[in-house]
Amino acid sequence: MRIGEMTLAVLGEYSQYLGTGKDDTGDKDNKSAKEIAEEILQKSVDYSSEIGLYNKPKHKFKSSVQAGFEEHMEAIKEKAKHMRLSRVAARFARGDKISSTEEMELKKENIELYRKALAMRERAKLYEDKLKSSKTMKEAREVMKQVDAEFMAVSPDKNGEVNMMNMDVHAHLKEIFNKLNKPEDEKVDV
Repeated sequence: MRIGEMTLAVLGEYSQYLGTGKDDTGDKDNKSAKEIAEEILQKSVDYSSEIGLYNKPKHKFKSSVQAGFEEHMEAIKEKAKHMRLSRVAARFARGDKISSTEEMELKKENIELYRKALAMRERAKLYEDKLKSSKTMKEAREVMKQVDAEFMAVSPDKNGEVNMMNMDVHAHLKEIFNKLNKPEDEKVDV
């Protein structure tokens, strides 16, 4: 019950007696307006003390605009943190070195994302080794078909983190493929 509601409730109790008594009647049934006002004020102070209203510092009371603004800023900070962690996970997944601090933060903040990035990193390393060990461009193209099938498939990821990692890993492997200097076909000496 808020203070205003309490005041109305107390006024409701005494509404039949308002204005029927003198300044200090001492009569329980016929209280003066002054006595009723003092009683209402005392009950409000008691209730406010009970809920701790008077014990709170003044800076705790915020306007709804200020509270809304602070809530919006917190959401922006949280989104920025989430995006930064997603970028760290994508770098980790494609095989880039990340600092131990970044790795620990990723593990602490989003262990599932870390696990997905670690698994993707292992698959990317496997494909990278296959590309580098291919003897011809034809073999490399076959490996890239597998890469396309695996990493370009859209994941039902609500935040897009896995899709972002997939695109980064695919781009990294495509770059490796483009740098390959292999013969088109294997020449067989007869």
